[in-house]
Amino acid sequence: MFTRSSARNAIGNSAAFARGGAYVQEGKVDHVTVRQQDTLLVYEGVVHGPGEDYAVMFEYNQQQESFAACRCSCPEINRSAWGCRHVAALMIAACGGAATPVGPREGGEWLGELLMNKSGSLSLTTTGQEPVRLY
Repeated sequence: MFTRSSARNAIGNSAAFARGGAYVQEGKVDHVTVRQQDTLLVYEGVVHGPGEDYAVMFEYNQQQESFAACRCSCPEINRSAWGCRHVAALMIAACGGAATPVGPREGGEWLGELLMNKSGSLSLTTTGQEPVRLY
């Protein structure tokens, strides 16, 4: 299992990691789940950023004891070497035991994009599945 220290090393950016920690302390990380896929633990969640909510995921390879991949729906993820403040927030929340175990998904699809549905409520969609209502 990974530690907060190994998560900080993976993110590499101390400012992004500190902001992720603040998101956790402020209660802005929700819907955290973990599922096992072979040797990977796949963590997914939602981080409530300033003005927007972001779908976030990361994979941890238990056999290699390393972080394998991460994704976030924020634009910052494209400018970072590995992970953004939202990924950091999810990692920190997962270290604190916030993840709810869930079963495997067909095809291993990621949470997908955050979308507003016609009623104005926030939802997540995954490829080939109905939206999951968040609130």
